[in-house]
Formats: sequence, C-alpha cells, structure tokens
Amino acid sequence: MINKLLIAIIPLVLGGCVPKKTTEVASIINVSIVPQKFFIEQMVGDRYQVNVVLEKGANHETYEPSPRQMMLLEEAPLYLMLCHNGFDQPWVDKLMARHPDLKVVDLSAGIQLLAGDACDHGDNHHHDHHHAVDPHIWIAPSTAKRLVENLKDALLQNFPHDSVLIVDGYQRLRSKMDSVDARYARELKPHAGKSFMVYHPATSYLARDYALNEISIESDGKEPSVARLKELIEQARIEDVNMILMQKEFDERHVQVLAQETGASVVAFDPMSENWFDFADSLLRQFTENLSHP
Repeated sequence: MINKLLIAIIPLVLGGCVPKKTTEVASIINVSIVPQKFFIEQMVGDRYQVNVVLEKGANHETYEPSPRQMMLLEEAPLYLMLCHNGFDQPWVDKLMARHPDLKVVDLSAGIQLLAGDACDHGDNHHHDHHHAVDPHIWIAPSTAKRLVENLKDALLQNFPHDSVLIVDGYQRLRSKMDSVDARYARELKPHAGKSFMVYHPATSYLARDYALNEISIESDGKEPSVARLKELIEQARIEDVNMILMQKEFDERHVQVLAQETGASVVAFDPMSENWFDFADSLLRQFTENLSHP
C-alpha cells in the first residue's frame, strides 16, 4: 500500500520541481526587419525571443522607433543589423547611446555591397538619412544566402551551447535557399539584359546577380519631377519595360502614370513578407511572367 502511494506521489513532486520556461535576457535578440526573424526561426524555432524594430506596414526608409519601443529594445544584449550605414544604422546608434554594452553584429560581411542613396525625411525632421550602401541584401537569394550564413555565425558565437541546433537548422535552411537561388539563375537566364522598373530601388542586388537592368523611379529618396517622369516614360518605351514593381509603403501616383503611358503592368511586392520563401517564389513568378511578354 505504501509503495503504491509513493509511486503516485513521486511524479507529482518531481513535476513540481521542473522549472517553467522563462525568457532570459541573454536569449533576447534585436533585429531590424521581419525577414531576419523568419530566418532565425527557420534555424532554431522559438529558441530565442526575437524583437523586430520595424513595425509591420511601416516604411523602412522613414521609420523612427518610439521611446516606448526603444525601452523594450534595450532589454536585449545583442543586435543583428543588416549592414553598416544602412537604413537601420540610426536605430543602432540610438540604442548604443542608451546601452553602450550592446553587442552589434553586421550581417553584410562578405557581400559585395552596392552604393546606397539618400532618404529625405521631409519638413518634420531635421536631417536626411544618407545610406552609404544599399541595405536590401535579404531580397536576392544570392545575397540572402550570405546574410543567413553570417546570421548562423553570430548565433554560434553568442549561443555556443546551442551549436548543434543552430548548425542543423542552418544546413536545412541553406539547402532550401540554394534551391531557390538555382531556380532564379535558371529561370531568369533567358531574360538577361532585360529592363524592369521599381519605385524604390530595393531590387538592385537581384538585378546585378541575375543580369537584369533595374530602373528606379525614385532617386535619392525623392519622387520624380515632371521632367524626370517624362524621361522615365521615354526610357521605358525604348527599353520595352513590361513591369513596374511597387511597394505598398510608397505613393503609387507616379507609378500609375508610367503604367498608363507605357502599358507596363504594376506588380505589388512586399519585401517585408513574413515568409521569405513565399515572397521569393512570388517575385520570381512575376519576373518570368512579365519579362516574357514581347
């Protein structure tokens, strides 16, 4: 009888001794955009708490974190930024000023970066953001793969006790991304040299690495003048532009004018998609369908 009672009680006692899962400060990571969080979760699931600075639907070129958000971000000892002097540089600078011990990792190491532009914040701000480099390294599979490799290295350095989990997850993720990269190279090869337009120049690495010609409507963060719009219309006609990429965060008036004057299709795309693979598949499909038109 006593033995049976002990058998019944012991699991309850031991169960009560199991600590509840808590989020330790050391396991909190700050990142700039949702795709970075997606890559981390693809590697390690929900092992870490990942704070995303850029709120969903916000324009990454003009976004300013609120004081309350900055306080929440200060809890993390690690910030994985896209690249030095990119659009997330001001966010990192603010955090560093308030949290000098913050460890910052640049995920663009090893990527041949393109020159950036300037972003005018308008009359309500006292400064422009000048991007020395183009920070959109997560969009093209060719550069996104290196970003993920750097992400893996950063996680290994800061969480060595999770090395098996990180490496296994990275290898699975990298294999899938290699397949996407190969598809881009194979399916875009017949369209080498063809031109497309984009309102904000977020696809420059994609154009460079898969031999396409990106024509940006926006220049230095500013909308085109009437004279520039006329030049773009003429250029689109000469280069047989069939597609204009448009992000929802930007004003579409000039895009609609260009589409009406040239007959090009307006294609909405979301570089901040919560699922990078769905985004990459959709974007490739739009390229192959629209660039195939005579």
